[in-house]
Formats: sequence, structure tokens, C-alpha cells
Amino acid sequence: MLRPIVLWIVALIMIFISLKNIIIRAIKIKRCTEEVTAKITKITEKRRTPGGSPAMGSMEYIPTVAYTVDGTEYIANYMKSSSDTAYEVGGSIDIMINPNNPGEINNKGLSNTADLITLGFGAVVAVAGVLVLIFQ
Repeated sequence: MLRPIVLWIVALIMIFISLKNIIIRAIKIKRCTEEVTAKITKITEKRRTPGGSPAMGSMEYIPTVAYTVDGTEYIANYMKSSSDTAYEVGGSIDIMINPNNPGEINNKGLSNTADLITLGFGAVVAVAGVLVLIFQ
């Protein structure tokens, strides 16, 4: 029989991770307000393997970008993508940087959609845990 504690643990993990991502993204958006053009210097391919199974994994593509602010060159990793055509080495991309700390970029993006879906699903799982407890 499904125990409510298992549902609550899953719910808390989902809620915690999604809230953490939403907060980090909000901080990055608030801090990184200056747009600069960066050049893509490298793309790192990384296989995501849920549960440690390479057969079930998917590829992520993480671009390394270089940009110059006030004569100083900075290098950073930008937003990962699941599409191998999203970025091209040698291409240019507009990024948002922190004008007070040009080494900090917004590599989290602007959209909270996936995190809001995860947060909502976590809340549904938490409610399911309560219902299992009530109707047991």
C-alpha cells in the first residue's frame, strides 16, 4: 500500500527544487540587466542519464561564450539546450550580464514555465498524500 510519507517526500523534493530554481532565476534577472554580444567558443555535449541508464539518456548542449566588457574578456557557460542546432561555434548571441560584476551572466533564462509545472505537480502529489492518509 502507498504510504503518505513517500508522497510527501516526493512532493517536498519537487517543491524545493522548483522554488530554488524560481528564486535563483529571479535573482539573475534582477542583477543581470546589461545586454552584451558574446561569441560562442565551444559547445560541450553532455549525456543526461536518469537512473544511471545510458540507454534512456538524452543529450544536453552547453555553449561556452566569450565576451568583452571595458577591455576585459570574460568566459562563461550559457544556457544548456536539448537541441544540437540551438547553438553554433563561432556564432554570436546576446546575453545579459551583471553591470556591477561582468563575470556574472543570466544563464537561467527568463521563463519559469517548467519550474511552475513542477511546483504544481509537487502540490498535487502533496494533496494526494493527504488524501491517502484521510481515506486509509
